[in-house]
Amino acid sequence: MVTPGAGFRLDTLSIIPSSFRIEGIDSLQYTLDYANAILYWKLPPTDSAVWVTYRVFPFKLNGSVQRMNFDSLVLYSAAPIRAPYNKADRQKELFNFGTINAQGSFGRQVGFGNNQDVVLNSNLNIQLSGMLADSIELQAAITDNNVPIQPDGNTQQLNEFDEVYIRFKKKTGN
Repeated sequence: MVTPGAGFRLDTLSIIPSSFRIEGIDSLQYTLDYANAILYWKLPPTDSAVWVTYRVFPFKLNGSVQRMNFDSLVLYSAAPIRAPYNKADRQKELFNFGTINAQGSFGRQVGFGNNQDVVLNSNLNIQLSGMLADSIELQAAITDNNVPIQPDGNTQQLNEFDEVYIRFKKKTGN
């Protein structure tokens, strides 16, 4: 039994519009979603069987194509997703860094030419501001305009940076 408005999937591929025919049925009695190959009856046929002929494209026209599912990247990534901290979690931590805001940039530049070797320039710029755990105000600016590429890491000592400005303030003391 065919009910009006109910869809009937004819194929998994998209139908070529000029190739679709139903023998003995007027095209006003049905609508066809060519991309999804779904037949919708406006008026059901009086016969118990109908003969449908069509050709299909070798692919589905509106099929979604994506290289990676981004939901799976979030769910199965190596770094766990942590919920925002609440006060109870902050009190359990070994080091409480308070409400420190960090901003900055890190850049790499590669230069090369006909009569020169490859040159790698890099820079680092970090600004820190905020309150530490027991009401100590912190302001810091650290810049380094030639961060070396080292196999064991980058600048490891504070005196290896180009410019360092750090200010701690608590009540009247700086």
